[in-house]
Amino acid sequence: MKKILFETHHLYYLPNFIPIIEALRSRGGYDIYVSMPQYMQERERKLCYGACSSMEIQVINADLETTRIEEIKSANFDVIVVGNVGQLRKIVSESTIAVMVYHGIGLKQSYYNDIDQRIDIRAVESEARYNKLKDQGHQNLALTGYTKLDPFFSYNDQEKNNTKAKLGINNDLPTLLYAPTFYPTSFDKLATEFEFLSTEFNVIIKLHNFSWFQGRYRYQSMLAKEIASRSENVYLLDKSVYNIIPYYMISDVLIIDISSP
Repeated sequence: MKKILFETHHLYYLPNFIPIIEALRSRGGYDIYVSMPQYMQERERKLCYGACSSMEIQVINADLETTRIEEIKSANFDVIVVGNVGQLRKIVSESTIAVMVYHGIGLKQSYYNDIDQRIDIRAVESEARYNKLKDQGHQNLALTGYTKLDPFFSYNDQEKNNTKAKLGINNDLPTLLYAPTFYPTSFDKLATEFEFLSTEFNVIIKLHNFSWFQGRYRYQSMLAKEIASRSENVYLLDKSVYNIIPYYMISDVLIIDISSP
């Protein structure tokens, strides 16, 4: 039985990991865990571990970060999958295969700078980024596609109807999905416009994780709550909603910032 850890620095990394976890489960022979650094906000960790519990994924949690790291190292995982380099070297043993599955698409410069020689395999979401990284001399690349989108192709009509019902959408208006990033963001310029658009569209707002959990960006979730409360057809997805894919499926129009798919 191979032991695999998915180290998720933020709740919004999970959608990239879940399709991989499900694929490994279908093959069998893997003992799978998820863990999040203890220094992340307690609210975010609880949501992450709650999501894992609902999917029956084991977690490694501890009261102290040093204890969590010790538990991970003592478990001697065969594979550790990360969403960014972070503190990778603190948790891998010499025999561990380290895999990076990046949590976004390669349009930001940081996606080319977040590099560590300890990474054995880098999953790359697009042929364009694969070729660019290869031209830069990187050899540990695997062209995998964007794992987060895997479930997109298996949603059925019943699941779409369930998603609409959960939001309370019961009209025939077209649906607009708005997913801004935290900074630099289109939110400040566009947010109030959706009140006017809501007479012609159902407007679903999916904020970035940081708009809920980081103090300097929390004004965005506060303003979005106000807009949703006074607009009949504006639906703000709660901070516990970490996966945007079901909302792609019920939308006719997508407005999105460059780093927030």
